Amino acid sequence: EENRLGGLLPGATVEACSEFTGIGGFEHGLEAGFEEAGLWLRLVEASELDDTSSGLHATAVLRKRFPDCVVLGPESRKQQRYRATAAMLTVTPICTQHSGLNADGIPDLTDETLRGVFARIGSAPSLEVIAFENVPNFLSLLEGQERSSYSLWV
Repeated sequence: EENRLGGLLPGATVEACSEFTGIGGFEHGLEAGFEEAGLWLRLVEASELDDTSSGLHATAVLRKRFPDCVVLGPESRKQQRYRATAAMLTVTPICTQHSGLNADGIPDLTDETLRGVFARIGSAPSLEVIAFENVPNFLSLLEGQERSSYSLWV
């Protein structure tokens, strides 16, 4: 019992799904942190564009980092539930609408994009941890919230 970390024994593997994964930087960092704690993170499903030049680059890096991960396009992701074996979900909201470089940004579009994610979360009883990456200005712009943390754990 003393060797447990958050209810997990050393060497345990936590399976995860990911939304808006990009190159998997958030998940790559989590994987290193898990390993440092004597645990393993296994990304089993990710979601990224495959039909744009930047999407093709992202999925290529993602597949190299996580060769056993199933990479779904956004439309495929919308049609499927999260894997029943996944205890963790990572979400990296698309930052385009929040960027200071985008003078025409509409932050409310992120809310629309995330509605489907929240619906899938609602039908995924196996998820125990949901980690939102705080892309630049995402959390600080939601309902005027002030956040200093880079990530929001729900």
